[in-house]
Amino acid sequence: MRGLSRRNGGELVGMVSLKFHDMDTRPDLDPWLGGLLVLPEWRDHGVGTMLMLRATEEARRMNVRRLYLWTHTAEGLYHKLGWQVVERTNYFGKEAVVMQIDLRAQ
Repeated sequence: MRGLSRRNGGELVGMVSLKFHDMDTRPDLDPWLGGLLVLPEWRDHGVGTMLMLRATEEARRMNVRRLYLWTHTAEGLYHKLGWQVVERTNYFGKEAVVMQIDLRAQ
């Protein structure tokens, strides 16, 4: 669908994508927020939150009603930002949580 990145000066410090079919075990769920990555030295500076908010804003602009994500490690962050747990599962050999956000409610 679309990728977004955050730059500081000319340096790429993070990225996020909106995409289809991000979790092969849940083909019934689409679209997804995926590939959220912030360089380690830029973590805890709000870059990930800014990228996630920008991605959900873009999804809303494209008339997406509900967006999904899966994470191994960042459930707490997403929960604070309004995401709700859909299910807990094992994915790629690790515990993962699938989450959703209703973009109409915001």
